[in-house]
Parts: sequence; structure tokens; C-alpha cells
Amino acid sequence: TFLLWYVGGSAAVLLMLAQVVVWSERSDCVSRCAGRPVTYGAALRWLAQRLLLNDPPDLRARGPGMWELGWLVSAMALMAVPVTLVALGQIWQAQRRADDRFRMEMEVVMGRARILLAVTTGGERDAVLAVAREEHGSVPFCETRPPHVVFNLGQIGGADVRLVRAAGGPHSAAGLPMVAASVIRQVQPHYLILAGTCFGLRPDEQTLGDVLVVNQARDIAHFAVTEIEGLVNREYRGSANDPSATLLGIFDASSDGWDGSKVHVGPIVASTTLYHSDQELARLRADFPFAAGGDMESHVLAGVAAEHKVEWIAIRGISDWGDNSKDDQRRLEAARNSAAYVLHVIASGFLDRPTI
Repeated sequence: TFLLWYVGGSAAVLLMLAQVVVWSERSDCVSRCAGRPVTYGAALRWLAQRLLLNDPPDLRARGPGMWELGWLVSAMALMAVPVTLVALGQIWQAQRRADDRFRMEMEVVMGRARILLAVTTGGERDAVLAVAREEHGSVPFCETRPPHVVFNLGQIGGADVRLVRAAGGPHSAAGLPMVAASVIRQVQPHYLILAGTCFGLRPDEQTLGDVLVVNQARDIAHFAVTEIEGLVNREYRGSANDPSATLLGIFDASSDGWDGSKVHVGPIVASTTLYHSDQELARLRADFPFAAGGDMESHVLAGVAAEHKVEWIAIRGISDWGDNSKDDQRRLEAARNSAAYVLHVIASGFLDRPTI
């Protein structure tokens, strides 16, 4: 639009300047006006030639200020070059945005959502595969996504579902942040869902095997320790990250009519610490009375999801209480309940189409 205004404005300026040239030349040459633009048509021809940075071979303006005027017109022509380049760049960017928007809209209308499930233990992986086979008729097969291996669960509901296990520590190349980021780049999922287990923090409300839909993951791995008059205080400095509003709403609503384990919605505290202590659990409950559970992975999902513009959520099965009596007797049950609820929601069809 600016280019059109520039061209139109330049043309209007030339039409007005032609009359100025005529007046100047006529008053300067009096009767000796051969080869000078003393008519409106000749003035227009001279100005048009100045756009090419020279004079016509048989026509030249010699009146006062005409040399400067001619070069100003030439400068106006030169300015058209960067104006045109900027305009073309803007047109290209606008077309690219339109193409991207069209592609995304067509993906929503015609394409299926791609869902990436992530787990961190072999038991959690096996639980997802077992539920997929037994309850949804899936026939999982392995895909290589170098340097990782991904299980393709096929189509569940109307979505394409894949599963990856991050088997290493959180800061290793096989840890959840690195594995999820690598697979996301290759698979380009619309949704990232962390399935698996956690410990519960509300035994008066929860039962082992219940499912926790995480509505906030609080990073408690980063803190400052101060001591005042012999009392040690921890100042937690980690972030509190909310999952996708879309996924949270769907997983919350899907508990209605679900006949499996009880579903809770609440915040989780997360760090790389494995809790097996009554005293530490008492500290956690005192420091985070709002928390419904704790795990070792949820806090790293938000950064990966934000970087790759993927919607995320964590769904955890409560396997223990993190106290002195902690054991693994209910871990497989909790992992299976988490997997069952995740695949139940996917099969419901709410995630069949990606959101824009």
C-alpha cells in the first residue's frame, strides 16, 4: 500500500512541478527558448527523463533552481528502489503469514492431532503399552527417531499417538528434557503428555492408585538456605508452571463418567529428589500446604513445551506417600491407572483435532 501511495504521490508531484518548470523557463529564456521545456508537455518529458538520472538529448532546463530541481526528481526516483524492496519484503512476509495460517487451519479441519506420551521408567512404559493393546486394540511398533526409539501406538480415537521413554537422569542426554525436545522436533506433536507415577501428599483425601491431573507444577529443586538464630529456612526460587488450559479442561471434564480409579485435580511439587522420609514429607506439607503430590519430572515439561510451542500436561498415578514406609508394591498399579486415564481421554475424541 505504501508503494502505491509513493508512486501515486510522486506522479502527482511531477504533474505539479511541470507547471513550475514552464513558468521558470519562460521567464528566464524570454524569446530564446529553443531546446528548453517551455511547454507543459516538454516540461513533463524533461521531468520524466530526470527519473532516469539524465536530460533528454534535445531538451534541458536552465532556469534558476532547475538544476537542483532536476536532481531532486532523480533522488525521488532512486528512493523508489528501497521503497520497492521494502514493499516486496512486506508482501512476501504477509503471504507467508497467510500461508502459515491457511496450513494451520487446514490441519485443524482435515488433519489428526499428534500426541506424544512421555514416561521415565520401564514400568511406566510397559503400563502404557499394555493398556493400549488390551483396552484400545493398539498394535504398537518401534520407530527410530535418532538417537531415540519411539513406540507408535497408531490411531487412538482420532489422534496419532506415540510414546517415548526418557531413561536417563534429568540432566543427561537421555533425560526427559533432552529426549522430549529431540522427539518433538522430529514428530512435531500438538500435545505432550507426561504419564507415570508420583507420591501423594493428602492421604486423608487420596488413596494409593488414584490419578492426579496436574494443574500446576512447582519447581522446588531451586532454593536458597539461610540460618537465623539457629533456625534454617529455605527460600524456594523455582517457577510454578501451569499446563495447557485446553488439556487441563479436557482431562478434568473427562473424569465424569470414568469408572476407573478416582481422579483428583491439583498442584504438584517437583524436584530431582527421591523422597523416603517422614521428616522431609512434614517439611513439604508445611512449605506447600496446597500441593496434592510430588514427583521428579513435571517441573521440566513447561520449558520444553514452551520452546517448541506444544501444549502439555502431566497425569500421575499415586504410588506411595514418600514417607518412611514407602515401597514399590503399588507402583505398577499407579502407572497403569495413569496410562488408562490418559488413553481413555485420548480415545474419547476430545483431542482428535489440534487447536490453533
